[in-house]
Amino acid sequence: MGTARRQDRAGRTPEECLAREITEETQWKVTTGPILDSWMYHIATVEKDVFIVTYGCCPDTTTEPVLSHEHKEVGLFGEYEVPALNMPDGYKRSIATGSPVSESTPPNWSNRPWRADGASRAVPS
Repeated sequence: MGTARRQDRAGRTPEECLAREITEETQWKVTTGPILDSWMYHIATVEKDVFIVTYGCCPDTTTEPVLSHEHKEVGLFGEYEVPALNMPDGYKRSIATGSPVSESTPPNWSNRPWRADGASRAVPS
């Protein structure tokens, strides 16, 4: 079975676009993994539905993320902190789906290193 790949106007795949976006917003280079989840998100303020697709990504750096001008704050959070974060439940579900068994063990789709200090997720807000 084959897979169709959509590309943007510059010829980049969704995975490449995602990696570029993360780099622009955090100064982190990442390796994009598999699709974790997808769902429809309703933005009530503009009465618009958006189709969200989330990917598992592993940072290719051990540096702290840098706050971009597009966000108010950026942080690293352990899995136990995610349920209390102010974000749509779909993102929380994706984080849980892509989480390694332990913070020092990567998920089975990648052998990329995860941060061993319990802070393996960067979540711009």
